[in-house]
Parts: sequence; C-alpha cells; structure tokens
Amino acid sequence: MARTVMVPAKRRRYWAVVEDSLVEIHGLTKREARQRISLLLKDLASAPPEIDTEIIYHAEQFAIANDLAGQQLDRAKYTDVYHRIVLRHYGVALQNPAQAAAGR
Repeated sequence: MARTVMVPAKRRRYWAVVEDSLVEIHGLTKREARQRISLLLKDLASAPPEIDTEIIYHAEQFAIANDLAGQQLDRAKYTDVYHRIVLRHYGVALQNPAQAAAGR
C-alpha cells in the first residue's frame, strides 16, 4: 500500500480534481485513485533537486488523470462531467482548469 504524501494546502484542489476525475471519469475507486496520486507525489518528492517538479502544475488535471489511469480519453466527450468536477473544487467553471492550479 502506498504511503500517503502530504499535499500543500495551495495544491489540494488541484489533486482533488485529479482524484475525482479518476473516480468519476475513469471509474477507479477512491482508494485506488488516492494510491495512484500518492505514488506520483512520492516520485515527485524524491526527484533530484535539479528537476523542476512544479512543472506538473502547468498540466491540466484531466491529462494527469488520463496518465494515472493509463487511458487517454478524449476530453471533448467528458466536458460536462469534468467541468462539474472543476466547479465543485474551484467554485467557478474555467476555460482552462490548469489556470487555477497556477493561481490565475
């Protein structure tokens, strides 16, 4: 079982969107979604210092969820459910949900 990695408060919504996308779009259980996210966060935390791991926050959460699920789904087919997920966590529907992670 993957050890849980602490997520900074300013990044929690970002990962909550990834988690809900894994569950609601890819059909993973919450436990499995959390384990996959935790493994990725653990890898990021153990990256060499010369690797800029903050770059991940420039990726859209839908794309991160696709990568973690091992399925490259067409976002256009899931626009409604994905925007509901983003709205739930950010309180606003965004043109580009990755913008919220960057604080824009």
